[in-house]
Amino acid sequence: MATVNSQVCHTKAAGADLSAAQFKVVVLGAGDTVTLSTAITDIPYGILQNKPTSGQAATICVGGESKFIAQGTVDEGEILGLGTTDGGLDQVATTNYPVGICTQAAGDTEIGSVWVNISYTATA
Repeated sequence: MATVNSQVCHTKAAGADLSAAQFKVVVLGAGDTVTLSTAITDIPYGILQNKPTSGQAATICVGGESKFIAQGTVDEGEILGLGTTDGGLDQVATTNYPVGICTQAAGDTEIGSVWVNISYTATA
């Protein structure tokens, strides 16, 4: 079962309807907002913890253990980064930024756990 533990969270306004994006990666948007990550090369800000609509407060885990939506099958101990679309996490590739280490395995579209430790150095 996916778990949450010792989180550091920030709050920003949702720059779009994120009600279907809980446990997905968000990026910083215009006007101090967050939006859903849509590309493997996006710079991640954190993992969304709630389900805000546009303009509502979005709670973002920027450190600690969080649930996440897998985009592909991932196993414990693997370094995770953005998947190709839609804010999910997959095994880190040479074109994305590491988001953290998987602490609970998950199959494609399932919920797993990740220790969030975002690196702002691309793996390329």
